[in-house]
Amino acid sequence: MAVITAVIGLAAGGAGNAAEADRHVQGAQPTFETHLHEIGTRGAYDSHAEFVEIANRGPRVLPLGGYRVLATLHSHAVELARIPDDALLRPGAVYLLASARFVGGPPPDQIFSIAEDIPEVFTMTLVTPRGEAVDVVTTVRTLPPCGSPAPRPPNGLCLKRVRFTGDNSKDWAVARCTPGVY
Repeated sequence: MAVITAVIGLAAGGAGNAAEADRHVQGAQPTFETHLHEIGTRGAYDSHAEFVEIANRGPRVLPLGGYRVLATLHSHAVELARIPDDALLRPGAVYLLASARFVGGPPPDQIFSIAEDIPEVFTMTLVTPRGEAVDVVTTVRTLPPCGSPAPRPPNGLCLKRVRFTGDNSKDWAVARCTPGVY
């Protein structure tokens, strides 16, 4: 199990900025293979249940090594996680990234440590090892390449991908949390 540490907040120097994350979002197109699948923010099970799932809906095993999940939280961009070089994802499977404080689910494939909870207002971008954005979800109204924002899940619920249109308001729905399950 790998541990990734990211510092989130306005005082975190050198981690990037919102303009950097927006550059990755521009041109992000959901794929039929590797994509973001489910996201749990603060309040999913309790105040410490943040997780992000990457899923493979394609017919072949996919190498995930070097993929990154970028997060924009409180207008500050950070690299939430970088997938280890030897990671593979079977068809119909998920790769579970979870906070070090994660509770209520299966053991994650990879742990990240953040200074604060992931808020309801966020943007997550899945980026290839070459820096190409392949998927994005946002609950922010100011990112036109993603269509309307995804809904903000209330406490106890998560965001789950239900479609692949490129419009967050159509592609993501509030649902019961099922970390580690595709």
